[in-house]
Amino acid sequence: KMWPMYWTMGNVANTSADTSVLQRFVSYRINAYDIENYPEPDVNEVQFLNKDGNAYYRAVLAKSTLDVQDQNALYGVAQYDKNGKETSPDGWKTCKAQGNDDDTCLAKIVFTADGAAAAGDPSLKGQQRFATKDEFRQYLADKYSRLSPSFRLVRSAAALKDNEEKSLAEGAEGFSRLVIMETTIDQLNSFAEDNLGFAVFYASNY
Repeated sequence: KMWPMYWTMGNVANTSADTSVLQRFVSYRINAYDIENYPEPDVNEVQFLNKDGNAYYRAVLAKSTLDVQDQNALYGVAQYDKNGKETSPDGWKTCKAQGNDDDTCLAKIVFTADGAAAAGDPSLKGQQRFATKDEFRQYLADKYSRLSPSFRLVRSAAALKDNEEKSLAEGAEGFSRLVIMETTIDQLNSFAEDNLGFAVFYASNY
């Protein structure tokens, strides 16, 4: 009679730990008819419409994979007023949520002293890091997709779909490899759900 209690206690603890790695292994499946209820993919997200046209696969770069400078650029670092009270962080997502345009928000993403030193040019401190939103997106994908299997798979599948759609006009078989890629994504999702306890449920519902 005690085993269910022990199992529950263990899974509650594991859920907290699991959510820290969940984003690395789970890609979200959004029904095509419901896509209008979701925001457009941000600079740290990637998606594509599946081969049947009835659902989107979307993956997100886990915050835990980003280094400090890139976390600050994307999510912002906490700001404090003269009384020491914490105010809203000043990052890309906060800036966009306030209704600002891309250029305004990109101007807020500048090299820190440490970031300039890491780039090998201390004079970069305070200078804008990215000229366009697409450049910011490409930078994050190139740097961090290797650390997030779900993101890497969805990104590759999206590129594969684009290439296969272009080749259909040339008589190519079309979508044959994409079927395999989508099956791989589904298998990774199933693996994550089977091995991460309740984390998948909590992350997708709360």
